[in-house]
Amino acid sequence: MAINMMCEKSECKHYFEDCCMKNLIEERIHISEDGYCLTYEPGVNDAYKEIDKMADGEIQAEQTSNYVYESEPTCNICGKPVIECDRG
Repeated sequence: MAINMMCEKSECKHYFEDCCMKNLIEERIHISEDGYCLTYEPGVNDAYKEIDKMADGEIQAEQTSNYVYESEPTCNICGKPVIECDRG
């Protein structure tokens, strides 16, 4: 059973939100007699990379939804501006 071991090494690839992910998925970690983590690996956790990708996607979606048309889009059926069209 894994325990939630607090970690403050944010530059470790196993670090995520103050926890050691390696420990949470029940993999062995090694702590020295002095209390230093010997399993430390420099890098960034993949979860942070995924969060950044999602944030970039949300920003792109927001930019697309705020797109300003040079002219109002018109209905293909009646030719009225889409906002005024009642045909869908």
